[in-house]
Amino acid sequence: MNWRDKEAIDDFVAEAEFVAESIDALINDKIPLEKFDEKTKDHIQARGFKEREKEKQQEEKILKGRDGKGIKDNYKKFCKFCLKEYMIDLPKCSQCGRDTITFEERRAELMVKVEEYKENKVRKKERRAKWENWRKTQAMLYNKMNTNYRKWELYESSEEEEELPFIPPENDPNFKALEKDIEERGKRKAAARKKATELKERGNEYMKKKKYKAAVKKYTQAIE
Repeated sequence: MNWRDKEAIDDFVAEAEFVAESIDALINDKIPLEKFDEKTKDHIQARGFKEREKEKQQEEKILKGRDGKGIKDNYKKFCKFCLKEYMIDLPKCSQCGRDTITFEERRAELMVKVEEYKENKVRKKERRAKWENWRKTQAMLYNKMNTNYRKWELYESSEEEEELPFIPPENDPNFKALEKDIEERGKRKAAARKKATELKERGNEYMKKKKYKAAVKKYTQAIE
């Protein structure tokens, strides 16, 4: 039930109550006939005044228009400056005085905006896809071409401490062969460490001369 139906019901109930009270007053001699006629006349005048006030308020409300963006379909004119929808054929906006447009004209404008939105959305999606492809390509190229020379410059052998020589039990022939093998391995490790250090130092020299490829080569040899 909308406000108009409720208002009509309230008016009907008030009128019925007035009629019932008036009849009861006449039957029970609570009011003279002359007073009854006068009261009835006043009531009719008051009702007419009330109805005229309602009509006036309704006209003002229609003339004022309602807030809206012109997306509904139950209006005749629309002001795109004040965002007002009018139920009557009003050539000028009652708020700003500018020209109004019809429902059909507003609908055409909205359809154009919808198409523009769709096109912008497609373009944005395409640009986003291009950006993602570019970003992935750049990441792949970076990983392939970029060399962290600083990492090679700071390279150190993992063998920070020299191994303690193994001392087999004195005069035990069972450990002679093992002792010889340990000595030979120690010599080989020492030589490898020396060579790696030399290669690293040569790599550092190339780095200072900005000969990066040569430096990387020496660092790689040092690691191997």
